[in-house]
Amino acid sequence: MYFQNVFLCLKVKLLENENPAFVRRADARLFLSILAAGLLSFTGVVIETAMNVTFPTLMEEFSVSTSTVQWLTTGYLLVLATVIPTSSYLKQRFPLKGLFVAGNLLFLTGTVLDGLAGNFPLLLLGRLLQGAGTGIGLPLMFNLVLEQAPLDKIGTMMGAAMLVCALAPAVGPSLGGYIIGHFGWRMIFAALVPGLLFSLAVGICAIRQSSAWGPRPFDGFGLGCLMVALPCLLLLCSYGTVLPAPAFWPWPG
Repeated sequence: MYFQNVFLCLKVKLLENENPAFVRRADARLFLSILAAGLLSFTGVVIETAMNVTFPTLMEEFSVSTSTVQWLTTGYLLVLATVIPTSSYLKQRFPLKGLFVAGNLLFLTGTVLDGLAGNFPLLLLGRLLQGAGTGIGLPLMFNLVLEQAPLDKIGTMMGAAMLVCALAPAVGPSLGGYIIGHFGWRMIFAALVPGLLFSLAVGICAIRQSSAWGPRPFDGFGLGCLMVALPCLLLLCSYGTVLPAPAFWPWPG
């Protein structure tokens, strides 16, 4: 009974925000839309874990320390954690297809920059752009399921979408290790480009608009606080133990 009530509440909430002119149907365009967004999300998650095995190679090539090279993952996750909370606003402010194209192009640009990077700052910039693209694409995949899938198939399609998030971290390290061993670390990024171009083409052709969009109020101050707070918290956790404790601190530093 509890789960029936939860599903009923979810159904009512979905129908409240639904565009009456849009008809939910499990057709080819829906599956292709989810495929396009899922492929973008999969590449975003798989590259996150695949990059971890490249750290020793990158440290030697760019002459950076362990604490520096780990910013390739840390910076990516910080941007991801900053962009994802804005997904609700972005969905209501911009068309779904426009959001998908923006996320895909951001990720594609970051991938090309990383593949061609001749120094560490350029490599880091590419990773930040990839984080922004994934932050747009990952929530968009679930929004497409919730807004466009028939209500009796939402559970199945949400499970398939979750499979993308669960499978990619398991594939990433093995894939990254194999590519580095045979082709070099730059091939990790080059291998993503065909899939991203395919995803972009499919998404442009298949994604439909299912809800109204337009100007909305935006909490810029809150986003700014989040953008400052997350790096500060990370730096505090990383370097707090080496900083001198203040005089009023009751425990030794």
